[in-house]
Amino acid sequence: MDVPLSAVRAIIEAALAEDVGWGDITTRSLVPPEHQGRAQALVKGEGILCGTEVFALAFTVWDPALKVDLLMREGSPIRRGDIVAKVEGSASSILTAERVALNFLQRLSGVATMTRRFVQEVGDLPTRVLETRKTTPGLRLLEKYAVRVGGGSNHRYNLSDGILIKDNHLAVLRAYGGDLREAITLARRGAPLTIKVEVEVTSVGEARTAAEAGAASRGAGRGASGAARGSRSAAPTRGVVRDDDRPGHNAPLQPACRGCGAGRPAAAPHLGCVV
Repeated sequence: MDVPLSAVRAIIEAALAEDVGWGDITTRSLVPPEHQGRAQALVKGEGILCGTEVFALAFTVWDPALKVDLLMREGSPIRRGDIVAKVEGSASSILTAERVALNFLQRLSGVATMTRRFVQEVGDLPTRVLETRKTTPGLRLLEKYAVRVGGGSNHRYNLSDGILIKDNHLAVLRAYGGDLREAITLARRGAPLTIKVEVEVTSVGEARTAAEAGAASRGAGRGASGAARGSRSAAPTRGVVRDDDRPGHNAPLQPACRGCGAGRPAAAPHLGCVV
């Protein structure tokens, strides 16, 4: 798992503290601490498996004596009836930690599964599927990881990773007499050398203006946590937009400068649990 273990552990510890509170009074009342038990993670639907190491760590953070065997590889296709992991040890520890462990496994598998669907949808087009910053608070690191497992790519991790001029930025500038070109000029002036300036656009006309002013452009659309949405291009003069001149049609942009974009902006999905 290509994420910092210390950060993942901190996320898990916070989740366990939230869920256990002052103690699992149900398990404490019913299950003697010396009782041993075994459990397995059983798949209830088709999808892409993600979050197995987080699943295992949730148990061992709560009780280091628990043994977790992961039976399927991260990123594997899964189907109903598959067993992805087994847990063995203190029955009370398993019962206390299972909900948090399953929440991570379900959530991350859901993100990876939905991302894979959009990646397959664009097929061989010169398009990459990226996510937004509309992630679940506290879970951004893991949800962006799940997007990668599903075959997508990451956009900005946070506000300091890049400049993205959106409709609300433009609304403020326009209230004081500014426009799109001025916004791009100001952004390029304030951007560090290695930072790309992107603009969210809603029409081919706006995309042409953005490209001519030296910014990347992308289609505006709805986003969902951890999920892919409209394509963004890697080159500063390419992008995909929704063509407002032809309602309901998603058209590739062919800017006046070099290159052209291709792809289909994706509607935002609801993220479902698949495990």
